[in-house]
Amino acid sequence: MVDQAPADDGWFRTGDPGRAEGDELVFIERMGESVRMRGEYVPLSYLDSMFANLEGVQEASAWTTEDTAELAVYVVGDPDPSAVSQLLDDLPRFMRPAWMIQTDALPRGPGVGKVQRRRLGEAEELARRPLV
Repeated sequence: MVDQAPADDGWFRTGDPGRAEGDELVFIERMGESVRMRGEYVPLSYLDSMFANLEGVQEASAWTTEDTAELAVYVVGDPDPSAVSQLLDDLPRFMRPAWMIQTDALPRGPGVGKVQRRRLGEAEELARRPLV
């Protein structure tokens, strides 16, 4: 339920990008799920999925580090270093995280259990290694 009614045309404007495909509306991602790094927008959910798909990783979430404001990816698990290296080679330079931080768990909110990116810095670090 929302506190405000939709616009006069019946649409509720979230500001999130999407596109029309035939008679369907395709959601791309939340605008809040991107950060600007090196003059480019980095879609965090894309980095999440790329690192989460590495063998040995249960889940991953990208965010900026509190101490250096650099892009970091927090991973639960222990990915193969050669797979991480290959992934970094495949990513555009502006999307490459500066750090990979291993942790036991990602902080989640109540309800649906969505990862709380702004609290990633509170996660206990098992290991931190530079990637670039």
